[in-house]
Amino acid sequence: MLRMVAALVFLDDLLKLFFLIAIGGGLLALGRWSSRLGGNRFGDFTTDEPTPDVKDLLPGGKSTDEVWPPSAKEVAASLPYDPALGKLQIKKLYFDKNDVTPGPTDPEVFADELNIQLYDPDSGHYWWQSFFVATP
Repeated sequence: MLRMVAALVFLDDLLKLFFLIAIGGGLLALGRWSSRLGGNRFGDFTTDEPTPDVKDLLPGGKSTDEVWPPSAKEVAASLPYDPALGKLQIKKLYFDKNDVTPGPTDPEVFADELNIQLYDPDSGHYWWQSFFVATP
């Protein structure tokens, strides 16, 4: 009688282990299947077809040349030299809500935070300064 109980307990544990392995394998297969849903069968970038030109995608077939604003370094280089700053350099310059180059849409009513990254070539240190700029 004790042997039958031990055999039943062993079979019960073996059955639980089998179900655990089956569920784990099923979850693994589901994960692999779902990771391939967004891509194609052969990988992401193996197509030999040429990419369409932007002119072909736009209505009317005309593209407009995009004019990029100057970089933060170009803006900082255009600022006048101040001998009180010494060798300090402005590396990055941006507003939180507006672009630096065109400025605000309404300069008469304006409030934004100006962030400036400064660099000291003598010590090799960078740091950020921020100022709240607003019209009176």
